[in-house]
Amino acid sequence: MEFNKRTAYVYIKTQTGHTKQVYDHFLKHDWVIGAWAVTGEYDVIAWVNAKNDDDVYNYASTIKGWEGVDYTTSYLVHNGYLQDYGRLDTPNGVWVRLRVDRMDQALTYFKDYNFIGSWANLPGEYDFTLYITGESTRAAIENVLRLTEKRPWRTLTYVPVYSYLNANYAKHF
Repeated sequence: MEFNKRTAYVYIKTQTGHTKQVYDHFLKHDWVIGAWAVTGEYDVIAWVNAKNDDDVYNYASTIKGWEGVDYTTSYLVHNGYLQDYGRLDTPNGVWVRLRVDRMDQALTYFKDYNFIGSWANLPGEYDFTLYITGESTRAAIENVLRLTEKRPWRTLTYVPVYSYLNANYAKHF
């Protein structure tokens, strides 16, 4: 399923000891498609239903008002593809931010990898956000290595600790 210019990803850095509390906020909002408490540079990744920059601004403003939020970084999705809605909720997946040399070629290569559950083009510091799956978390991380072994791509990998997918959005995609 394609999703173009109708969603955004918000990366959230929390204050020490507040990750679960901030993550739990996302479970209460109907504009949240999914949320993941993760290891890595950020502590929570949220996928939100944002049709335009105003929505992203309003959601980021709301999130920044929550107790325990240090800062956020937001990206409106230019285009994206979801292989299988349920795969984003698998405990055996990792989130990857990917910087590539040529975005048009990367899209062609993505089709060669059946372990990419989802990808979204988020022009900015990194070009894509991907959800990489595997038979285990270790296998998912090994798949990240497979993705970059033949190409000069840079990655940041986030391992989910908690995952939430809003079932109400399944019918919209």
